Amino acid sequence: GRASAATPEVSKADQVLVGVSAAADSLRGPVEDTLPESAAILDADKTLRYVTVQFPPDTPTGIEHDYVQTAESHEMVRYAERNRLRGRQLTPNDPLRSTQDPLDLIDANAAFDTTLGSSNVRIAVIDTGADYDHEDLAANVRSNPGKDFVDGDDDPIHETNPDNSQPQEHGTHVGGIAAAVTDNGTGVTGVSQSKLIFGRALGADGVGSTSGVANAIRWAADQGADVINLSLGSPSATTTERNAVQYAHGKGSLLI
Repeated sequence: GRASAATPEVSKADQVLVGVSAAADSLRGPVEDTLPESAAILDADKTLRYVTVQFPPDTPTGIEHDYVQTAESHEMVRYAERNRLRGRQLTPNDPLRSTQDPLDLIDANAAFDTTLGSSNVRIAVIDTGADYDHEDLAANVRSNPGKDFVDGDDDPIHETNPDNSQPQEHGTHVGGIAAAVTDNGTGVTGVSQSKLIFGRALGADGVGSTSGVANAIRWAADQGADVINLSLGSPSATTTERNAVQYAHGKGSLLI
């Protein structure tokens, strides 16, 4: 994927994620045992069993690196890793059905003769948030449209980037590919007529964090998502996200 430059809103370079063994008496205990004076516990996720450790923004990188090694030496710590950034993937600028060549490649029209899809299928779009009231989306969006893991609230609406660029529309675009309302004489044709929910894990600049993505995956699985779409990426992998993926698979979700 292609990641944009990080902004203070989503820059997590001063955080370390610590995975704690299920055998530990408490989730925070092993982290507190290894915590430097300059750091503090910011948050803990009981389901995925990891703790977010916050360092001051001006902390030298070497100190955080040393802490990762120190934390991992604790018998009740499974892993420790930097809270890395994730970015949206490139979106083609293809307006309306007449230019939706991928739908032709999968022979979608032939499938539409059989079914347009089912609202009983729930698709979670983990992305920049979405304009979920859009005239070509609203009918296929759940009444409670989702959750925001960037701002920490229950409104996954996309936000305008101050420099007037438009990566915030990425989640709307992805949602439209999945389930824009079909055969309504408006906009584009969705692949299916599934029910959409949105987890906003990427900021207005299209960049998010390991913890935001992992928490959004866990949330989507807990919401009963049949499909979880992640049109985002990074050159690196993290255990926190891998655990979230495994958790979602265990809940029966298909991750794309």
